[in-house]
Amino acid sequence: MIKSLVNIKLIFRGGRAHALTHLRQCTPIEMREFIELSIKCASQASIDANLDDDKFLDNLSILSIEAQEYFNLEDRAKIWIEYTSYKEHVGHFRDGIRIGLLAVDFSTASKNINLRRRAHSLVAGHCLRVCQFQMACTHLEAALRLARQMGNPFFEGTILCNISVLFNAMGLLHDSIKISLRVLSWPAGNHQLETIQFFNAINALESSLSINDSVTSAFSYRIACRKFKNPNLLLNNVVIANFEYCRALYLINQNKWRTATKHINDAIIRFGSVDNRRIYVMLHTARALCASASRKPTAIRVAKRTLKRLLNLTKDLSPHHEEVLRGLIQVYSAERTVRSLKTSLRYGEQLREYVLDAKYDRFSFQIDDITNSGDDKLEFSASRSKNKLLSRNDAVERRSSGKADLNDIYEGLVTLRDNVAEDRFRTGAYAVAEEWALAAEFIDDNSGRHCFRVGKIAGALALYMGIPTERCVEIDLACRLHDIGKIAINEVTFRKSRGLVLSDHQSIIDHALAGARLLSSSVEPIFKIASAVAMHHHEWWNGCGYPQGLKGELIPLEARICAIADTYDTLTHPEPGIAAWTHKEAVQQICAMAGVQLDLNLISPFLQALEGAGALKERVAIEVDQSMERNQLARAKRKLFETLELVD
Repeated sequence: MIKSLVNIKLIFRGGRAHALTHLRQCTPIEMREFIELSIKCASQASIDANLDDDKFLDNLSILSIEAQEYFNLEDRAKIWIEYTSYKEHVGHFRDGIRIGLLAVDFSTASKNINLRRRAHSLVAGHCLRVCQFQMACTHLEAALRLARQMGNPFFEGTILCNISVLFNAMGLLHDSIKISLRVLSWPAGNHQLETIQFFNAINALESSLSINDSVTSAFSYRIACRKFKNPNLLLNNVVIANFEYCRALYLINQNKWRTATKHINDAIIRFGSVDNRRIYVMLHTARALCASASRKPTAIRVAKRTLKRLLNLTKDLSPHHEEVLRGLIQVYSAERTVRSLKTSLRYGEQLREYVLDAKYDRFSFQIDDITNSGDDKLEFSASRSKNKLLSRNDAVERRSSGKADLNDIYEGLVTLRDNVAEDRFRTGAYAVAEEWALAAEFIDDNSGRHCFRVGKIAGALALYMGIPTERCVEIDLACRLHDIGKIAINEVTFRKSRGLVLSDHQSIIDHALAGARLLSSSVEPIFKIASAVAMHHHEWWNGCGYPQGLKGELIPLEARICAIADTYDTLTHPEPGIAAWTHKEAVQQICAMAGVQLDLNLISPFLQALEGAGALKERVAIEVDQSMERNQLARAKRKLFETLELVD
C-alpha cells in the first residue's frame, strides 16, 4: 500500500484527517513501513533543504502526535528530531527551537539516550543562530553529559565541535580553540572520529585566523588538509565547500594565493553540476579574493564584478552576505587609492548596518517573546537565599566567636534592601539585555565581569551623590548594559587577518550607536536610561567626545556617572598586553581628566566612595559574584565550563 515517499505525499494531499483515516486501515507491517519512510522523508528533506517540503513536513510531524496509538515514543522522537534538523538547514531557527524542545520531550520520554543527545544538540544549534546563548550552553552541557554517558568518542567529539562553534560566536575565541585542539589531540580512530576531528580542525582554523594566532592556524590547517585526504570521511558537499573556502582564506593570509586559486578552481569544477546556492557563493567569493590577492588590475576588476553580483544573490543568506561584504571591503581597501578607500568605507558601513539589523531583530524577538509570554517578572528567591555580603569563612568565624560587627550587619541590611529594589527592575526583558551585555564582554573579558563592576561602582558613586537608593539601583542596572553594542561590533571586527579592524575612534562610535539602538526595542523605563548610557558614556565634558559631541550638563547624568566608573575599572584591571594601573595611579589620572573628559562635579563624591579602596574593592567583588549568580548565562556558562573541566 505504501511503497515510496511519493505515495506518502499523495496521502497528505487530502489533508491530515484523510491521512489519519488512511493510516487506520494499515496493517502492522504497513504501519512500520510508513513510520520508517516518514523518518527517511524528513531526513532527506533536511539534507536537501527544500522549502517545498515545509508544509508537508508540518503535516507529517503533527500527524505523529495525532496518531498516538500508531507511533511509539521513540518513532515520534525520531520524526521530530529530523524535522528540527530540517528547520536548521532551511534557516527557520525560531520554529526550530519550538520543535526541538518537543523533540527533547519525546526523546526523554522514550528513554533513548542517543535521541536525547541529538535533540539537545539540535536545539542548541538553533539557539546559537538567534543568539540565545544561555539556552545553547544549557542544551550543549546536557548533550555532553549524555555523550560521555554513552562512552562514544564520536558523539562526544561532535558535541565538543558544537561547543567550539558556540564559544566562537560568543567571542570566547581562545576557549573555542582550546576545545577544538583537545579533540585533535585524541588518537586517530575510525572514519567517524576522523570526520569529527576534521570539523574541529576547521573550527580551530577559523578562530585562530580571527585572532591572528599564526601558530595555531598553521597547525590546524595541516591537520585539516591531512584529514581531508581520507576518502572515508562522512562529509556533504556544503562542508567540503566550506573547507575549501577556509583553506583559501588561510593561504591568502600566507601570501600563497596561487595555491589557493588552484584549489578553488578545482573545487568549482568538481561542484559545477551541483545546484546549491551556498556552495556557489562560498567558492566564487573565495575565487574573487584570490584574484584580488594577485594585485593584477584585470583580476581585481573581475573580482569586484563577481562580489557585487554575489552581494545581490545573498540578500537572504545572512552569513554568506556578510562574507561577501567583507570580501568587497578587502578588495577595495587593497587598492590604496582615495576612491577605492572611500568605497571600502561605504561597504564597511553596509556591513555594520547589516549585522546590527540582524542583531536588532534577534534581540527584539527575544524581548517580545518574553513580554508576550505573560511571565515577565523573574523569581530569584533561590539565588537570593545564597547571596551573602560576607564570605563563607568570615561567617563561620563570626558564628564561632559569637560576635557580630554592627557595621557588617548594617551593610547586610543595605544589600538586602538593594536586592529587593533590584528585583523591581529585573523583568524578563532586562534579564535578556543583561545576558546580551555579558556576551558582548566576552571577547575582551573572558569572565564578563567588567559590565557588572562598572554597574556596582556607578551605583556606589550615585549613592554618595545623595541620589535615592532605588534610583541608585536603577543606575547600577542601566550601567551594566553600557557596552551591549559590542555584541554587534565584535562580529564586524572579527577576521583581523583580512584587514577588517576598525579604528578605535570608529569602534567607540559604532558600539555606542549599536547599543542605543538595541535598547530602544523596549519601552520599559530602565531601558530608556540604559539606552542613554549606552549612547553617551563616551561623551566628554568639554564636548570632544563621541558619538554626538555633547558638552557639559547636556550629557545625561547617568552617562557621566558611567563614564567615571568605566574609566576607573578599565584602568585598574589588566587587558591583553596592558598592565593594570594601581588604585593611586588610576585616581590621579581621573582627577587629571576632570573638567576635560569627566564631570568635575562628580570627582568629589567619587573619591568619597573610594575611601578605603580595599574595602570597596572587596565589597564590589562580592556583589559582582551575587549579580553573576543571578545571571542565567553566567550560570549556564559556568556549569558548561565545569563539565568541560576548563578553568573559568
